[in-house]
Amino acid sequence: MQKNNITKTLLYVCIVFIIIICDVITKIWIINHFNLYEKKKIFYFLNFLYIKNYGSALGLISNYEEWQSYLLSIVNLCIIIKIIKLIHTAILNKTYKNNILYCLILGGAISNVLNRIYFGYIIDFIDIDIKKLHCPTFNIADTSIFLGICILILRSIK
Repeated sequence: MQKNNITKTLLYVCIVFIIIICDVITKIWIINHFNLYEKKKIFYFLNFLYIKNYGSALGLISNYEEWQSYLLSIVNLCIIIKIIKLIHTAILNKTYKNNILYCLILGGAISNVLNRIYFGYIIDFIDIDIKKLHCPTFNIADTSIFLGICILILRSIK
């Protein structure tokens, strides 16, 4: 591997770890400072609300059954492997265009799967409520995944 490829790889690993660390630290803070379902207003539209998400993104399939946790973990691990392959191929082909976006998705996916493996659920706490618009509760990892996917979609449209 050339020096430039090693440098790029280290950058990508750092991005992934920064996302994981930020997500883990915020989730630990929520666990230590909030009771389950406790809600605190941060700004007029932003609340912190500690919930356990047994489903997937945006609370989909959240009617908890133990097999769902295993299935979602397997799906997440497959996605993680696919994204690692995409990044590796891009490094080898020197096509770095989307790698930072892949790292955003990868960091979020790894952090959430670690949550699911350790707890059996995902800790969510960011709650946005603007008048009649109320988003499902999410976390830093979800935000990272969402941003990475949205920018990839926007790039593919152009």
